[in-house]
Amino acid sequence: MQIQILSRLPVESLMRFKCVCTRWKSLISEDPWLVELHNNHSKKQPCLVVVPKQIKARIDECTQRSYKLKSYLTASLSVERKTRQTTTMHTLSKRESNFMVFDYVIGPVNGLFGFAENYISTVTIYNFSTQEVVQQCSMPTLLTKSKQYPCYVAVPDSQHYFFGFDSTINKYKVVCVWRVQDCQACEVFTLNSSITWKKIDQVIPPCCFHEKYVFANNSIYWRSSVKDLRSLRFFVEQLSKIDTSNDEVLVAFDLGSEKFRVIHVPNFVPPRNSHLDLSCPDGRTFKFHPVLLEVDGRVVISNRLDYDIIELYVMDDECVNKVNANMMNWSKESIEVPIVLNYAWIVVYSLPGSDYILLVCYNCHAKIRSPSLYFYNRKKKTFKMIIFDEWGSNFHHPYMYSTFVESLSPFRF
Repeated sequence: MQIQILSRLPVESLMRFKCVCTRWKSLISEDPWLVELHNNHSKKQPCLVVVPKQIKARIDECTQRSYKLKSYLTASLSVERKTRQTTTMHTLSKRESNFMVFDYVIGPVNGLFGFAENYISTVTIYNFSTQEVVQQCSMPTLLTKSKQYPCYVAVPDSQHYFFGFDSTINKYKVVCVWRVQDCQACEVFTLNSSITWKKIDQVIPPCCFHEKYVFANNSIYWRSSVKDLRSLRFFVEQLSKIDTSNDEVLVAFDLGSEKFRVIHVPNFVPPRNSHLDLSCPDGRTFKFHPVLLEVDGRVVISNRLDYDIIELYVMDDECVNKVNANMMNWSKESIEVPIVLNYAWIVVYSLPGSDYILLVCYNCHAKIRSPSLYFYNRKKKTFKMIIFDEWGSNFHHPYMYSTFVESLSPFRF
């Protein structure tokens, strides 16, 4: 009964309750059942996290540029009858901010974010709920072993990090795909494990690793093409099992088996290099490209079809281990954009783990280009405009929008 009650409390309260007695401190910090129950309740009440436009923290001799996280804003998504959202501004101390130097953000996964810094090849896993650094993933193993790779240099030509949760063993994993000249490798870092970086003995498929990825259903997804994959013999057999009349495919990395696989994309889904030109009354033209999202645990490709229509192409990947990849289920949904947004520049964001879609809209007629935010509920097919109590100038063009789920997992490894 005690655990059931504690699992429904906010993290801020639980942090104070750790001071009540030694037993409660141990229970809140280490009990896996409490962590799981608390995460399940938190997912039903997600929050929006907005990271403001970042300031460059350093420019080194190689003109490497990094950012430093100093503050962020959160707002509840659970208020159904109100349009004005209560916001909370979180400011990191100077000591905490020094840990949060990054080039880009990966995640979120169950309330945890990864801050990747390419210059020192490090990923810092951060818990927004507790404002704690969970763990730092050091440089991938193979990058430190120059004897194995004659083409090794101090800094790789490219390195891309991805973050996910392996539900088969209940552990978080960071995936790194890096290239040094003609050498390319994929390594996986398992948090809270004696094994840190593990090399994946499989051909790395040609994907748009630098573009947006999504994590869903225990897998990480990227967009690719049949033409690129046919150049690799390893994937010829997988391509023979799917319909290749459309050049577009998805490449997935399963965190359980730690293997790549290819998924068919039907012809009615727009290719990633397509775009729609929409003209505004002031003469400007906006280009809209398909975007890869994760909505309510499913992979979604969004595309603006016209001034008043946004289409969602939803993939059900839960049956992939039960049926042939050709039987993958895709469906199409249409969102009717309110007439007041027909001539707006609209950026579509997913709110991972929820049924909400965030539309950030910039009015082309407005003198001050501050955005209007709308939440779209897929189940109810309704829009709700969001007005923030606190919205500084740094948040007009923020670095990142995403969901924030309060999490107790994990405080320390």
